[in-house]
Amino acid sequence: MPLLEVPLSNLENFLRQRSCRLTYHEFSCLAELMAKRYLANYLRAYRKSSGLTQAEVAFVVGINRTDLWHYETGRREPSLRVLIALQVLYRIPIWRLFAGVYQAGVGATKRRLRALQGKLLMPSSAKQSKQRAQKLAWISARLNLPSPALL
Repeated sequence: MPLLEVPLSNLENFLRQRSCRLTYHEFSCLAELMAKRYLANYLRAYRKSSGLTQAEVAFVVGINRTDLWHYETGRREPSLRVLIALQVLYRIPIWRLFAGVYQAGVGATKRRLRALQGKLLMPSSAKQSKQRAQKLAWISARLNLPSPALL
């Protein structure tokens, strides 16, 4: 099975079985790519199973056909309004449409939290030390990591 066809929930096991070694950043980027690909594939599959053309779906949703094409190919991510309209049109569980968007958002947020954590670990004045310690504890709790020691 090709790597991009592996469900996100099975990706870690898939990579372990094949002795693939990825850094956190590589894994995060791969998960984001797969999330976008899943959303695009779901949108295309649901449209085809409904028997509607891109032009017909775009008309009902209130967007251009080219916008729908961009969503179905993963070149762009649909807005919340468009996702809800598609969910109503196709009568599919909302969690299925949001699964890809959610995974991409989680990965991006965790990367930004790690970057902020790195910035906060830089030395600064003693006055700011307590605030930094509180922020670092908060970030560490979000990332499920122990709080790092301040420099």
